[in-house]
Formats: sequence, C-alpha cells, structure tokens
Amino acid sequence: MTTSAVPQTSFRRFLFLQGCHGPFFSLLAARLMADGHSVRRVNFNGGDKQDWAHDAAATDYIGTEEDFPAWLERHVADFGITDIAFYSYWRPVHQAAMHLAQKKGVRLHGFEEGLLRPNWIMCDPRLPCEQAEDYRARILRARQQPGWGRPSLQQARWPKLPFSTPRMLWNCVWHYFGFWRYKRLFRNYRTHRTVSVGAETMAFLRQSALYVPRKVQSRLRQRDICRSRKPFYLLCLQLEGDSQIRQYADHKTMRAVIEDVIAAFARSAPTDCNLVIKAHPLDNGVNNHEKAAQELAAQHGVADRVVFLWYGKMAPFLRRAKGMITINSTTGLSALYHKCPVKTLGRALYNIPDLADMRDLDDFLANPAPPCLDTWHMLHRMLVETSQIDGNYHVPACYPDLLDTVAERMLPQKDGMRVVPTHESWRMVG
Repeated sequence: MTTSAVPQTSFRRFLFLQGCHGPFFSLLAARLMADGHSVRRVNFNGGDKQDWAHDAAATDYIGTEEDFPAWLERHVADFGITDIAFYSYWRPVHQAAMHLAQKKGVRLHGFEEGLLRPNWIMCDPRLPCEQAEDYRARILRARQQPGWGRPSLQQARWPKLPFSTPRMLWNCVWHYFGFWRYKRLFRNYRTHRTVSVGAETMAFLRQSALYVPRKVQSRLRQRDICRSRKPFYLLCLQLEGDSQIRQYADHKTMRAVIEDVIAAFARSAPTDCNLVIKAHPLDNGVNNHEKAAQELAAQHGVADRVVFLWYGKMAPFLRRAKGMITINSTTGLSALYHKCPVKTLGRALYNIPDLADMRDLDDFLANPAPPCLDTWHMLHRMLVETSQIDGNYHVPACYPDLLDTVAERMLPQKDGMRVVPTHESWRMVG
C-alpha cells in the first residue's frame, strides 16, 4: 500500500471533473461545502458548465487534451487539492487524473452507474473489471469456511424508486443545450465518445421519431415470446462507445457480436430454440443492429428463429430465458439473480466459476450451466459493502439520503469501521 502524500486531515479540498448529465455533482458539491469543505470544478465543455451551479468555484478549461495533464498538475498544486471526483473512468481527462493521483497521493472518487440494477450508483477509485480477481479470490476463500451458504449471507435488496428515464432524458437534453450554447468557448474540446456530438445529436433525434412505433412493435413481439412455449436464448447488446466494450472486449462492434452469436446459435443450439436479440435501451441508432441481425440470420439459415427487440422489460425475459449471452453487461448480474445461466464474451466482474458459464459459446448454447445462488449472494454482499450505493443520479426524490451517504463515504472517518477509497484499493480502517 502506497503511503499518501496528501495529509489526511478533516478539512478536504475537492476537485470535481466531468460528472453525469444533470445536477448530481453540483448538489454533491453543495453538500460537501455545507460541511465546511472546499470545492472546485473544471468545465471541459458547455454541458459541464450548464450542469454546474457554483460559478465562483469553476474553471473553464479551454486548452487541448494533450496539454491537460500538465495543467491539471499545476491546478492541483495551486489549490492544494486533496480529493478528485469524476464520473466515468476511461475518459482521457479522467485517466490523466488517475495517473496524477497515484503520483501525488490524491484520493480518488470514481463514479459510475451501479453494477447492481436498478437504482444503484457506484463510488469506487478502481475500475470494476480490474477487481474481478480480488472478488474471485475472496469468494473462493469464503466457500471454504464453515457455514458457507446463502442463509448466513445478507440477502439482496433492490431499492424501489420512481421511474428515472424521463428525468434522465431531460438531463441529457439540458446538458447538450449547454454544449451547443457554449461551443465557441470550448472550441478545443473533443468528445471521448466514438462518434461526434453532432452525429450523436442527429441520431438521437431519429431515434426519438422512431420511438413510438418501435416501442409498440417490441411490446407485441415480447408478448408473443412470453406467451409461446418455445425456449429461447437472450443476447443483450451494449453501447459500442462504452468503455466496457472498448477496454474489456475482443468484439469492438455489436455487428461482430451478433455475427458470432448467430453463427454459434445456428451450429449448436437445439432446433426448437429461438434467439432474442435485445438492443441497449440507450442505443443511439447510429448503427442499425436490427437490419444487421436480419441479414446475418438469413445467411445462417435461422431467420425464422431470430427475433430483434429495440425495447422491452428485462425481468420477464430473464425469468424464462434458457440462457443469456452478453459481453460484460451489468444485466448479467440481474440474470444470475433470476437463476438464468449467463455466458460472457468479454472480461466481466461476475465471470467467476459457479456463477457465469466458463465454457465456450457452443457448449453453452448446447447445454447451459445454471449459476450457484450462494456465490451470487456473496458477490452481491461484497459489492454493497465496498462500492455500490442505493440511489439514482436522475431521481430527485432520493437525493437527500443519497447525497448524505455519498458524502459520508467520501470523507475520512476517525471512529468506527468504514470503507475508505484510495487510489489503489478499498481498505478497512478504524
């Protein structure tokens, strides 16, 4: 364990980098300032500026991405920064912050969408997939202890919160309004995404226009699937620009995933099974995965056994599916909870023996192996104890409790046992 160069005093100086779309980071900053701590912010584009309510504490970075690491080091030194908070680990500016934190001993607070779904967020200084070996080792040790088994474990809990999608969409619209409003000021900004903001905006508008007919079509198809007695496998697509794909998957496009899965399905799945392909709910439509699925299914002679859905509730599928295939989606954890066998095609936190199916795809499609629920409950408990916090970035009703919990986790405690984030790992102190 590297000793931190930053004194662990009760007074902290926080630097907020890019956050999720919406007011969450701004409200968290206000919560920390109310406790007497200092907060600063770096805006990288107009959306960041639009989402931040504390102008006096903000600096607009208008330099280039290449110059940012040196600028950040000076900024951290000038203001005596003790903690850096950001949303999304793999953005280049956040990678620069992580390297600087390791060099200078600054404490990190990395935020992401929760690994548990729905209504969880994540606060962890380390990348989730980087911790898979740690969780695997802890679970294997726990299985050797007397009394191993689900009755001795903390049972899973799922927070119940209002529907978050309308608020999330509004937060995105408001963020991108700010992006275009201040575009000339942040002329050097380059998005971390694989497509430009302009192309993504146009795709979003097209998806919005097609939302209702696709929603109706998907609902009818889902109804027919659930009413049918035919078994089916479920393939859950992900966002091609997501860091989980770019960093932890051999397949870099969803078309490549669809092609490999349909080919294996045609070779190895029982002939009485169907394959349901489900698009990610936030897919921007830049690539038409439905058209690709139809073409590839026809090529492999299974066009009548492949069904594509743009939208749909996951729980009914997970309870009935013969198995689920994903690269490393967090939906895999939900599937395992519903006793649905899971095959991952990339590095995943839950790719653990007795949990995910470790065999190759053809063997999985021929005869999927069910998960061990005791192992799932142990992994769930570990995640809740270390990085997962119940709440939602886009549900204002949960903000009071969520902000208190997050602030408590971000601040050092002198008494009691709690998890404290450093730039290397979670450690227990007290």
